[in-house]
Amino acid sequence: MSTTTPPEVTPATQQANPLRAQYNSKRALLASIENSKHTISVIERQELDLQKQLEDARVEKRINLKLWEKHCGGRKDEGGK
Repeated sequence: MSTTTPPEVTPATQQANPLRAQYNSKRALLASIENSKHTISVIERQELDLQKQLEDARVEKRINLKLWEKHCGGRKDEGGK
């Protein structure tokens, strides 16, 4: 029956594991930051789209109000029907 011997623990391998963990932690943090940047840009695009929709709705409301005023002979507060 053969037994395997565990790898030799040297000062270099003792230092490598914490450095690897630190490296992996920093990579994960950078990936998280990049993901957050992407999420922010998506939200900013959605905000611009919503602002455009709001402005379009305001324009449409003004147009409809003008058409209604024209149809009814003026605004109620100005003596219209």
